[in-house]
Amino acid sequence: MYDAPNFYFNEYGCRSVFMDVTSATNTRTVISTCVPFTPCGNKVPILQSGLGLILPGVMSSFAVDFEARRRITGLTLNYFILSEIGLPIGANDALSLRCLLLRIMACDDLFASTWLLRGFGSVQEALRVLWGLTVHERMRLKCVVDALCFALFGFESRDVDFVLAGTEKRGINSVSNDPKGFWRVDKDKNPELRHTVLTLVAFHDLEDKIRECGGDQEKGIEGFLNQNNREGWMLPETLRLADYGLGHDERAKEHQPVASRLGPRFYDWQLAQSSEESWRECHIHARNLLGERGYLELLGEVLANAPEGGWAEALTFACELSKKENLLLVFEAALGALPSASWRNRSNEARSIMAERGFTLEQDDRIQILFGATGRVAEAKRSEALKACGDILDSDAYLTVMQRLLAIEPGTPDGPWHILIREVLGPVAYRTLIAALQTQAHTGVAEPSASYDITKVKQGRLFD
Repeated sequence: MYDAPNFYFNEYGCRSVFMDVTSATNTRTVISTCVPFTPCGNKVPILQSGLGLILPGVMSSFAVDFEARRRITGLTLNYFILSEIGLPIGANDALSLRCLLLRIMACDDLFASTWLLRGFGSVQEALRVLWGLTVHERMRLKCVVDALCFALFGFESRDVDFVLAGTEKRGINSVSNDPKGFWRVDKDKNPELRHTVLTLVAFHDLEDKIRECGGDQEKGIEGFLNQNNREGWMLPETLRLADYGLGHDERAKEHQPVASRLGPRFYDWQLAQSSEESWRECHIHARNLLGERGYLELLGEVLANAPEGGWAEALTFACELSKKENLLLVFEAALGALPSASWRNRSNEARSIMAERGFTLEQDDRIQILFGATGRVAEAKRSEALKACGDILDSDAYLTVMQRLLAIEPGTPDGPWHILIREVLGPVAYRTLIAALQTQAHTGVAEPSASYDITKVKQGRLFD
């Protein structure tokens, strides 16, 4: 599987899990999804991967399930089985899959922070319209994901026909089919309404788009996802199985209705709320789930993922930003997650946002933001962060930031910050900063840690 060191999948309130108890002859063998950040027992193991939300969606595809069914021999889906399954998903592929999988798996207010983190907080559509809840919409989205996974795994039409062989038959049973086949999926439905058959239809359409683009898979996938006014592939109004080499009776030669028989794409309540109301409510849910501090940290990551010049739009519906200190914390978290080379432009963007909200970005505020951001930077990039601070601040403010960084490690001259700042400033200037810190420590007045409570005073042995 894709390896990302030191990355734990926890996209603000959700994690990737799979069902441990299974069998190669079940309807499906690999059943995986994302769940709210709650305890999971040993029969619902947690997965760690740099693919994040992509992982459970890809694992639940027919492409991965087909391979898992060939490997599993018992009733438990062990880690060693999953570790042997290849997932050839690149960065561009992940982008095309993420939105689709969110719409399938994250259809609840408990995933509010996940939707915001993935950059959906300023889209024109209402949040609940993006949720795949109806039978119609879930079927459409699952077929699109399965078709994409087949293509990304290098499958061709004959390969997909082999994987899904026999799934278009009527009255099928275990005697006439591969015991590890997918013929059990929707076997109680007419063939044209089955997930397997509609996946074949979607894959044929995807292959046509790739051929139209001269064999360029990336452009073909883009065309497949952007057709029908950028809504992507749609369930056909009617389907004749014989057009795809499916079916073995007279009924397969006739056009059968599909989309109308699966009901509406959305429930009425999904369409009732405006876009502005839905995303403002999404921010409130995220704040209530994470708490004020966690929510502000989330907003920092949202800004870090936003394009340059897009910070104001990303914060359009945010709450808890009526206090100046909260805005400063958000900007600090955002800069800490961004390359230090971008800090100057982003600091100017922060100043504009504060001015729009009636605040002035003072020198002390800039010091606080850059000190906090520098403290969040990985140790290998701290030198670059200090250089960025020196480019943005005047000399006195720059020294103040360094002094605060040294105060993080009091009395530890061999600490990482001490070593780095000594190299940047030189030993003389470093000793000057240390002397100033020591002077502040000696002249400061310590406040009592708790209020005086006379009821807790013990009088026993008072005059001994």
